[in-house]
Amino acid sequence: MAEDKSPVNNLISHLRPRPVARLSVTFLFVAVTAVSGQFKYSAGLGLGVIYPDYSQFNDSIKDSLDKKVGPLWLPFGYDISVQVYPSVRLGYFRLSNALIPEKSSDDFVLIMLMRGISIQTFFTFFRRFEANFGFALLLGKAEFIQQNIEAPSSHFQFSATTRAGTRNGNSALYTWTGVRYYIGTFLAVEANLGYLRGKFKGDKWTNGGDEEAVFGTINLSKPAFRFGIIFGW
Repeated sequence: MAEDKSPVNNLISHLRPRPVARLSVTFLFVAVTAVSGQFKYSAGLGLGVIYPDYSQFNDSIKDSLDKKVGPLWLPFGYDISVQVYPSVRLGYFRLSNALIPEKSSDDFVLIMLMRGISIQTFFTFFRRFEANFGFALLLGKAEFIQQNIEAPSSHFQFSATTRAGTRNGNSALYTWTGVRYYIGTFLAVEANLGYLRGKFKGDKWTNGGDEEAVFGTINLSKPAFRFGIIFGW
């Protein structure tokens, strides 16, 4: 019997799924399937790298101190989050350079702290990888303090080690895109690149109480890179 080579049959044969197409669809399905070890609750520890603009602040202290602060801000951070929806996490987020403060001369150090609520959305690919997108609404505090001052006690004239300085507060927004790799059931590593929007304004510095201090602005609106480890269950 002769083979039917009509145009209709040729078109149907071309529309049939080929083995390569079926393999591609199967691979894509496996790639975006969630890993079985994905965390419901997680806690992360990491280090950030940010280059704030300290120029105005350094201009305001250059007549009193020999050494400028900066150029880096290296905050250690941690976050605690819970998966509240199949692809959404809600958590608490914190960054602080208290362990690696920015140092100037005469024992002056600059410490900056940012903390607030974070929201992330995510999807997984290649089973062990995850892409996530998030933002955090932050409240910040900066302290420019002189450590280890020997001061007499007000009652008995005893020498006591104290700290004196000036403080500032702000609000900020941090957004990021990251990649997480699940090493095992309880452990993952993550790196992300983001942008921090905020500043410590020059007219908001105070000396302990309501007294104004004359210091320059610290502009935090810069790109930020973070990496760390995630523990989860």
